[in-house]
Amino acid sequence: PAAQTDELIGWSELPCKGVPLLFYGLVGQQLNEVDSPSFFNPTEAAKIVALVQRLLASPEHRLSTNDIGVLTIFRKQVLKLRKLLR
Repeated sequence: PAAQTDELIGWSELPCKGVPLLFYGLVGQQLNEVDSPSFFNPTEAAKIVALVQRLLASPEHRLSTNDIGVLTIFRKQVLKLRKLLR
């Protein structure tokens, strides 16, 4: 339904009102672990966790984790984010 799809258009923390997307440029390091060729960025992960927590705690919107999408191109970043968000 449109009410669900448009839920965050009015979120007070959006830099561009009416566009429920956030893009951030952060200075961080692409790291990898010995057992994996995939990369992760702890600075980006911390920012994402903070944003997701603010969204979930927002009194103006009733959201669940099923309502939030995070895109990343690295498998290791996905695994790190899942761990941090649990």
